[in-house]
Amino acid sequence: MQKKITNPLRSGLPSKIYLAAYGKPISGYEIARRVYGIAPAPGKLAQIPPTAKVYGWLKKLEKDGLVKKLDEGYLSQAAPLINEIEKTLEVHTAKGLTTLEKKILIKILDSKEFRSCVGNRTNKIDLKEDVDAARELTDLLVMPSFALKALKMELENPKILALPEPTTLKKFDELWDNLPDILDGRAKELKEEVERVVRKGPAAGAAFYQAKKRESSLSRDIEVIKSRARGPEGMLALKFACVPAALSEEIENLSPMAVAVKGLLDRLRKRGQEPTKR
Repeated sequence: MQKKITNPLRSGLPSKIYLAAYGKPISGYEIARRVYGIAPAPGKLAQIPPTAKVYGWLKKLEKDGLVKKLDEGYLSQAAPLINEIEKTLEVHTAKGLTTLEKKILIKILDSKEFRSCVGNRTNKIDLKEDVDAARELTDLLVMPSFALKALKMELENPKILALPEPTTLKKFDELWDNLPDILDGRAKELKEEVERVVRKGPAAGAAFYQAKKRESSLSRDIEVIKSRARGPEGMLALKFACVPAALSEEIENLSPMAVAVKGLLDRLRKRGQEPTKR
């Protein structure tokens, strides 16, 4: 007896279709080839995958607003993921998302950087097996937030990535869409600040030697940031510097492991604050 699909983003063929079509537009034929595990072959030797069920589901998913048909193929829509994200947050933290947080999340989920990361990931997933598309995508959403924290710990001048918190979608869009130029400007400001002290020479005393040291570390940090920006995963992590702190924390709460670690740290912190019993 065929398993009934209650949530097309969580199981069955529609979940596989949604995940396969998320990274970039894809044809129904290519989805069927991946779902049924048929390797591409040249010329007349190519095996034609069964496409009837795939196209049947694509028609339904398009009608329900989960995928969109484009000239290049089918592309999964980001907005339906928000409901699954909220359900996960309610389980882990009993919190929901504000209207602004939802709009920012859709912008992230629909970004070329996130879609590229999804494409890189899904190319390694065996779609012959059952797949929870929502879980795969939320797991990927968590990673850049932690990657940004790791990067800030690596930098000697994390102020380069200190951006004003956006309070409107327009302000978030301005930061997100112009981040490379904004970071270049931040780096230039910090370098000029250091160079003003260096130009004073040894007469500036200890400040001169501190500035010389910082001048070197700034150059290193700028190169580290540039190297991160060369790939979609690194650029997505950098762009998370635009995300409000409260939303970043909510995104991290999508990971059961992160929630467990935070809970453990909170308990240890509270235990450390308790007066020692004699």
